[in-house]
Formats: sequence, C-alpha cells, structure tokens
Amino acid sequence: MGTLYQFRCESCGYEAEVSGGRDCGMASATVTIFCEICSELFDVVTRADAVLARPEREISIRCPNDSRHSCRLWTSPGPCPKCGKTMVRGEETVLWD
Repeated sequence: MGTLYQFRCESCGYEAEVSGGRDCGMASATVTIFCEICSELFDVVTRADAVLARPEREISIRCPNDSRHSCRLWTSPGPCPKCGKTMVRGEETVLWD
C-alpha cells in the first residue's frame, strides 16, 4: 500500500501532496520527481502492475505537464522546488493501492 503525505515549505509556504520518494502499491509503483521547469513536485508512475514488473522495465520519469521538461528524482527531506529550503513532511493524507 502506498502513502501520500502533505509536504510544506515553512519558508515560502509551498505545499505538495506526494509520497516523498519511491513508493509502491498493489497495482503500480511511483516516484516523486522535481520538475525544474514547472518548479513543482509530482508523483509519477514508474511501473504498472508493480507486483509482477521487474525494476529494469521501469518507465522513464517525465513531467506530467510536458514530457520535454527536465526532471529529477526527489526524496524527503528534500529542497523546496520554489525557494530551495528543506520541505517538512506533515501528516499522512492518503493510502493508495
């Protein structure tokens, strides 16, 4: 079962509801990314059917707004995409499969 958390930057107030790194449910696997163009955090699907998929068959990570945007993995605790200060993980908000 995957988990989403509310992350918040106490410096600029930016908030994102993401897993905060690699996560896996029964039906898919996700990873949190930082899009350098959008200056946003997103969770993106890296594998469909996570139970049966092998790591070498992971889907390449892409910004959900534009696949040409430059993205990189983001792991908690990580920098705020808006101001660069460290994001704080808040409460668990969603459990997903």
